[in-house]
Amino acid sequence: MKAIILTSTGLLLLALACKKPYGSAKNVRGDNQSPKLEIEIYGKPAGEEKIYARSIVAAKWGLQYKYLGCVISPLKAFSVDHHNKKVGAIMAGKFGENWKTKLDSLVDKEYMAQNRVEALLNKQKQTIAKRKQMGADSVFMEYYLLPQRDSLVYQAYVNGWQEIKGKNHFLCYYKYMVDLKNSTVKLYSTSVTNVDYLIK
Repeated sequence: MKAIILTSTGLLLLALACKKPYGSAKNVRGDNQSPKLEIEIYGKPAGEEKIYARSIVAAKWGLQYKYLGCVISPLKAFSVDHHNKKVGAIMAGKFGENWKTKLDSLVDKEYMAQNRVEALLNKQKQTIAKRKQMGADSVFMEYYLLPQRDSLVYQAYVNGWQEIKGKNHFLCYYKYMVDLKNSTVKLYSTSVTNVDYLIK
């Protein structure tokens, strides 16, 4: 079961301009629409299992990733490389030349935290029962994790597909609050709600 992560829109950092050869934040695509810097990637993403952890950490650093697809033209690849160098220069000015190493270290920690949350959720009796029921119906169940202000606390949704009046809908069956500091899980909602918006 793969954890799905949504970052809070409050976790934005304004990119600061710096005197680097590739220019300032204002020269980076998307800066006028969003305070986030954006790194463009293409091809098969490396470390796919950590993609959600990376999005969490990157958001805290004012960074986001835009996936362009598996194949792009040579001209587009040149443009992406030029763009990413600008972003890298700005990140280096703010976090140091080894910013990628620092970010990767934090991603590893976030990934381990997510695995701990998932392990705790897997032990909950409601989750176990729902998984058995959905498995019998050949329906996939997954978790949606929302980190709270305290980095060791997560709001967790247990989601899955269900056919209603001939149409498939993405539903939330249970909501938990998971505290990794003391390894506790609190069930706070058993109301079934439509969360189709999560997959749009």
